[in-house]
Amino acid sequence: MEAIASFSADIPFASLIENTQTAFAKLFEINRASIEAVPRRTFEYGSDDRQQLDVYYPSMQASPPKKAPILVFVYGGGFTTGARVHPEPLSLAYPNVGAFFASRGFLTVVPDYRLVPTVRYPAPAEDVRDALAWVVQNTSVIGGNPDADRIFLVGHSAGGVLASTVLLAPQLDETHTLLPRIKAAVLVGTPFHFNATLPQRLPVLDQLYGPVEATKNKEPLGLLASTSDDRVRYLPEIICVEGEHETVAITQSGFDFRAALEERLAIVGGGKGGWTKVKRIVLDGHNHISTTWALSSGEGDEWADKMAERLKAM
Repeated sequence: MEAIASFSADIPFASLIENTQTAFAKLFEINRASIEAVPRRTFEYGSDDRQQLDVYYPSMQASPPKKAPILVFVYGGGFTTGARVHPEPLSLAYPNVGAFFASRGFLTVVPDYRLVPTVRYPAPAEDVRDALAWVVQNTSVIGGNPDADRIFLVGHSAGGVLASTVLLAPQLDETHTLLPRIKAAVLVGTPFHFNATLPQRLPVLDQLYGPVEATKNKEPLGLLASTSDDRVRYLPEIICVEGEHETVAITQSGFDFRAALEERLAIVGGGKGGWTKVKRIVLDGHNHISTTWALSSGEGDEWADKMAERLKAM
């Protein structure tokens, strides 16, 4: 983690991403055997090539006879890139995440979803919703004794946006069939609004959401403002995680989202179980992507160990 922490926040964002990925790829290789030792199966949850998911299975030691909680990880990639398994030489991302949580007792699901410019909002979030629904409806096919009433949703970056959308957009779960099953959502390095988005990112937002006004209505902060009081009452506990060296824009969006959410929670008397405060966790030395790339590397993944224990206690 010393190398990661030493990366200057002043270097171009693309260089920061590349340098971080390269550093962790070397650590993944050291741990390749343990990552690949975790059983993994691939399933289709839809007809598109991008509608597939990987399931990582906990061992009996990690999840003894009782049912295993389900953790669904939604990766990022700026809505335009990303895969549940990266191409070489980065092919241990995101098996690193699946193996990490499976080895700690979670039946872990990593879905792909359709990307811009092939689709527009709400299609990527619909894919995440459909992956969740498929898992709930196919526990006997999946195997591993999963507990479909104990789901934890973890989203990173754009994946956090999609996870937030599933929680907040009423059309994605009109009958409230999924929300009661989700016990908590962990949103890592998530841009909850795009007020300070770099100019080069605007075309992607236009392709995903449409014009600026449409973006404001459909981004997580906008969805929170428009969603019903009843839906706020159904919300599972939300935990926000970010690196010490997260971008200023994402950090500010987190402050704005948490303040708005806590205001809504206070008005309605709390979310599911009565929670009223949004936990914020800042990870020393981490940047935008090292938070999730650290998992299974042996460096900088202590936070996820603590998170796994916290979630299993819910």
